[in-house]
Amino acid sequence: MALLMFLGFFACVFLVNGIFVYYATDTWRGLDTKDAYVKGLAYNETLARAEAQRALGWQVSVALDGDRPVLTLADRQGMPLDGLEVTGIARHPVDEHGDQALAFLAIGRGIYRTDGVLPQKGQWDLRVEVARPDAVPFLIEQRLWLK
Repeated sequence: MALLMFLGFFACVFLVNGIFVYYATDTWRGLDTKDAYVKGLAYNETLARAEAQRALGWQVSVALDGDRPVLTLADRQGMPLDGLEVTGIARHPVDEHGDQALAFLAIGRGIYRTDGVLPQKGQWDLRVEVARPDAVPFLIEQRLWLK
């Protein structure tokens, strides 16, 4: 009887562990960052780019108009930055299938609005690139919470 109880206990443990392993491997989609090693090698370039952006002194404001991201861009003196090409992506931190590509349209007075909507409530990581003539794009990264 003791042997059967001992074997039954371990059978139960193996069964539960097997269920957990099945669901863990079934829902995990793999690496979220492509080329992580190569990006790590270019870390000094990333730091230099961030320092060049700080030197520009641009003032950036990111807000939500309902479920649409809105950017406000101004230079060091607070003058609006108009006529720039602004694109980005809204990434859902849990589900990469919810990621949304965004194209921003200039409204005027340094305000850029997208027609793309965030499809679900919750946390979003916004990554926006502002194209500049003859320069590396200005990068904006902001975490948003859609209620």
